[in-house]
Amino acid sequence: MKCCRTTAVSIALTCLAAPVWAGLVTVDFNSLAHGEIATTQIPGLTISAENPNREGFDLAIGFDTTVTGTEDFDLEGPPSRNWSGGNADVTENVGTMLILAENNVDRNEDGLIDRPDDEGRRPAGTLRFDFDFAIQAIGFDLIDIEGVGVGEEPGDFATFWNGGTALGTVQFADFLAGGSHDQGAQFGDHTLNRVAPIGGFGPFNRVDINLGGSGAVDNLVYQTPAPGAALLVALGLAALGVFGNKRR
Repeated sequence: MKCCRTTAVSIALTCLAAPVWAGLVTVDFNSLAHGEIATTQIPGLTISAENPNREGFDLAIGFDTTVTGTEDFDLEGPPSRNWSGGNADVTENVGTMLILAENNVDRNEDGLIDRPDDEGRRPAGTLRFDFDFAIQAIGFDLIDIEGVGVGEEPGDFATFWNGGTALGTVQFADFLAGGSHDQGAQFGDHTLNRVAPIGGFGPFNRVDINLGGSGAVDNLVYQTPAPGAALLVALGLAALGVFGNKRR
């Protein structure tokens, strides 16, 4: 029985020490309507916002880039116009993305902001993503981010948290050529940049994206724990109990 018990211990300790990760998950926000307030519509993810420029509301909302004649022409994309630069496909239709709302007008009281527009004051504020589980890395699209390289954008673009502990930060400039997370990004008016998943901070369950001015976030890409990971741990611990009882 000693061999079996040793094996059970090994299984349990391995599962506890090294999480089992599933494939990449992409959240594209296309399930949000134009002007819909984002909260808990996406399973496993809670979205919130902090806007220091507006009293009485802090809203993250969907902005459909295929809609024309909006309050923010810079956020409109194909088919009406193409993106003017960045490291992603300038003809790509990204659908609905997430912005920090500049107004909360809902005259129809249908739960949708009538004229979606991103916050233009500086600093704009924070989009916050709280996960129900720990993740190791995250990627995202950055749309219409201006002012990078001339001191306008905040130093800490994204902060990674585990509970109430800040694990690390990255800056907009880190994604430029030669930056610590070089993605070949080209920021500016009406640009579209795709940042591949970054990590190296250890497991985290919250990401704060700090916007220095107008702009949007889309296509969150992250890795989730495999559904069987918890089961493997339970089986390992159960095996310990069974073999312990038999030995007694």
